[in-house]
Amino acid sequence: MADLKILHTADLHIGASKHILFDGAIERQHQMLQEIKRLALKYSVDVVVVAGDAFHRSNPTEEEKNMFLGWVLDMDSLGVILIIESGNHDFKDHSGYTTLRYLSILYKRKKFKNTHIVELNPKLVNVKGYYFACIPWSCDFNKMVRKYWKKCKGKEDLKGYIPVGHGYVRGLKTDTGYVARGELDPIDYDFVTVYLFGDVHKRQEFCDGKGLMCGSPIQHDWGDKLPKTVTLLDLKKSKVIKKSYKKLKGIKPFVVTSDVNSIPKDAVVKLTSMKDLDKVDLPDNVVDVSDSAEDTDVIENISSFSITEGLAEFMAKKGFKPKDQKRAITLVEKLQANVDSKGKS
Repeated sequence: MADLKILHTADLHIGASKHILFDGAIERQHQMLQEIKRLALKYSVDVVVVAGDAFHRSNPTEEEKNMFLGWVLDMDSLGVILIIESGNHDFKDHSGYTTLRYLSILYKRKKFKNTHIVELNPKLVNVKGYYFACIPWSCDFNKMVRKYWKKCKGKEDLKGYIPVGHGYVRGLKTDTGYVARGELDPIDYDFVTVYLFGDVHKRQEFCDGKGLMCGSPIQHDWGDKLPKTVTLLDLKKSKVIKKSYKKLKGIKPFVVTSDVNSIPKDAVVKLTSMKDLDKVDLPDNVVDVSDSAEDTDVIENISSFSITEGLAEFMAKKGFKPKDQKRAITLVEKLQANVDSKGKS
């Protein structure tokens, strides 16, 4: 029997997909939250970790905020420990406020029994002797990993040490195949049981399997590829003894196709070709028709500021292919590196 069971997710992006589903986006995301709850209860997890980007925009609507609060209160009342950490999409501006501020206020006033909101500053959360070092997106990750390990390594009940982060880990790939060149590069420390990360929407591993990027639980845009899942972990004696990935049920996928004669029924569809369009009646689940698939080819940006930020999207709109986008980004990064090196010499 496991010492601890974890459901690891991130990148909920509540408020996304409005450009696809309009009024239906909030209902889809409500279903996402209910599915996460269902899986947490089905597998009797001890803790649910939301590793950043609960919201998509810096100004979520009251409806979006209330929906998420309702889910948090529901999970809290069920006795499931909930850890919610801020991500880059949760930050409003340089004043330091985030979209989690309203939850943070409730947390500081002790309105939750089992929920921990990690908004701006790192925090240690002890769950059955497993210490979660929750490190928000804006912090120096490796430095905080070492700092908080020193705080908990001498504790008598210590069974494991689990840093939780959010950021574009170097070397990981997006759904579009772009390889992250970000500065975030977690170290494979012996004292780390497992890294739990959010940000890149594609599920993958790093640090020889010790690091887990859970990916987003559902698609948020046309370019997001399946499968999308949450991660279930069983831990015992400071080791991950079981790892599995669970799909959320009942959420229609976003599908992009150019074939008007083979449109899937149980999906939200974008048609990228007008060929033979005059010969068929399009079903209601086709919500977008265009002659271009450019927005499915846009390379995702790194989460921290970059001189190349927005370059891929701009080039995609001008008709450049993904390989040309990558080539341009590489060239600009090399030029910037040369400028930086000359400035330091």
